[in-house]
Amino acid sequence: MGIDDGIALLGAVAQRQPDLDSEGLVAALTDRGLDLQSARRLVVFVPLALGRVLLDGLGITFADTYLVANATHTTKHPLADVPEFIAASAAGASGQLPPDQLSGLALRSSEVDAVNQALHNGSQPQHLILSPPVTSRI
Repeated sequence: MGIDDGIALLGAVAQRQPDLDSEGLVAALTDRGLDLQSARRLVVFVPLALGRVLLDGLGITFADTYLVANATHTTKHPLADVPEFIAASAAGASGQLPPDQLSGLALRSSEVDAVNQALHNGSQPQHLILSPPVTSRI
């Protein structure tokens, strides 16, 4: 299954089962034929990309890298090297995803959550500078 098909499958599963957490989504994707690594990467990077599509135009400064942290060290990686992030960004910006799937996945993003909290606390979006997102499993 290609990345675009994986994004579509993730959108459909998340829409049908909105209460699933990240591990539940990974399990649902692997039950439908995706390998574990692909499922994890989709669940990490698709909401991140679509969250940025949703927040585009607000003047927020986003990091162009992400961090992978484990018990012994943290490594930095460019988001431009992540095919799932690039494909989801393009799908979201071009309207390839139904709006309800786009928003449902985007609202799973930790960045969207952080921005929402900052705005509710009185911050102006153009003053927000987000640090690189951190993941432990991809």
